[in-house]
Amino acid sequence: MNKKKLVNYAGKVLMILAFALIVWKLYGYRDSLAECLNVKTAVVMLVCAIPYGCLIYTLPMIYKELLQITTGKKFTHRKIAGIYCKSALYKYLPGNVMQYVGRNQLAVTDNLSHFDVAAATMLDISTTVFACVAATVVFSFRYAVEYINAGKTGFSLEKIGIILGAAIATFVILCVVAFIWKREALKRHFNRYLHLITLKNIVLYLELVLYNILVFVLFGLLFMWVLDTVGGHLEWKYWPAAIGLYCFSYLLGYITPGVPGGIGIREAVLGFFFAGWLSPGTIITGALVYRVATIIGDVVAYFISVAMLRIPEKKKETNVTDK
Repeated sequence: MNKKKLVNYAGKVLMILAFALIVWKLYGYRDSLAECLNVKTAVVMLVCAIPYGCLIYTLPMIYKELLQITTGKKFTHRKIAGIYCKSALYKYLPGNVMQYVGRNQLAVTDNLSHFDVAAATMLDISTTVFACVAATVVFSFRYAVEYINAGKTGFSLEKIGIILGAAIATFVILCVVAFIWKREALKRHFNRYLHLITLKNIVLYLELVLYNILVFVLFGLLFMWVLDTVGGHLEWKYWPAAIGLYCFSYLLGYITPGVPGGIGIREAVLGFFFAGWLSPGTIITGALVYRVATIIGDVVAYFISVAMLRIPEKKKETNVTDK
């Protein structure tokens, strides 16, 4: 069995496992959903999954642009979306990292460098992190400061500053240690991509971050719609802060290792910060219904990608001439 067939076989096995775990997870929600679902909420949940899935299908555009930079090749959106949306389902596997490993199928099927594909994946992750941080700061920074000053977190701004400073210092120390330990390998890989740091690519990267911010704001609005449907009526003046806090909850679930799909992390963060606005029961219900909608939305995105791949190709992939 050659490498391509082996990778395709492994991908099919992972897909079966991912779908099995998704069904198992949805089945596990049956009792909780039975207590809170009515016809209106069920319809909103299912309808919400459609725009969520469509938005997920657009996100591979970011990965495609970054992959074209690191590999120097052109790719169609639907091809990258086919890998991206399939790999996105792998996040429900234990570990919360298989979604990134799955993307390296491109390295085998298209004879690309695994390091180039991994570099594009790391850049894609960075756009998500920066977008969530930016959305959180822009929409909810003032509310967060007021929340902390009110003593609701148990931490003062000074203590939080010390904690963040210590975290940043630890990260810097680890980077320095890694550089000293693997300086030759890091230097070699850095030189490999140094020529890609151009004004054009920097501008493109910032545009991709901005698009990611737009997507997460829309995700936040979908959550607010679901929350409103289950009785979580917030005044309009709280909506910006709520959207920012949703982005923050997404970020924590996204970067937490070992938690499939960030399940539990996002809900806990939303419950913590929304407690001053709504009752715990309403928050839990809204987070649960929205979680199910997003799981269904990921499946919708996958089937959209499969359907788009069935459309006949018009052009073959070519090398990028303008780097």
